[in-house]
Amino acid sequence: LANALGNVEGEVLPDLLNEMFGIQAEQETTVKPKKKSAKKKVIVKRTRKKILESYALTESPGFVVKNHDEAAGKPDRVIIKAAYAPDMGNAFNNYHPSDFDFAEGKGIEVVTEGCRVLSREHNRVKLEVDDKTFKATFKGFDSNRDLKIDFKADND
Repeated sequence: LANALGNVEGEVLPDLLNEMFGIQAEQETTVKPKKKSAKKKVIVKRTRKKILESYALTESPGFVVKNHDEAAGKPDRVIIKAAYAPDMGNAFNNYHPSDFDFAEGKGIEVVTEGCRVLSREHNRVKLEVDDKTFKATFKGFDSNRDLKIDFKADND
């Protein structure tokens, strides 16, 4: 390898990569630069209205999801996901059923006001909202671990 590379200065060896490593060298191509158009791009910034809000419980490890105070209406349904935050990576991808389970009788208490639980399994809960002032409280998590939650309104 040293002899082949250090032999002659300025010598072009087009098949060197193929001979040494079995890799085909890339073909040189000339690319014509694109002409810039006179049109300007318009970037639309969308403002998202807050519909839901959450906060952590202070008396026990858990959280509350409720309608935002300034929300004009109410969502039809709310989908909530939770997972313990890992040191690295995505908390929801790293969720394991041995962490906790929202299913009935698995240790997580779900108390609802103005809504009802449609489904609850693993780390997901789906609520149907009946009242604008709904509130869902979740208790029973490990106090030694950080909890990450994600929730979204689901309207038809």
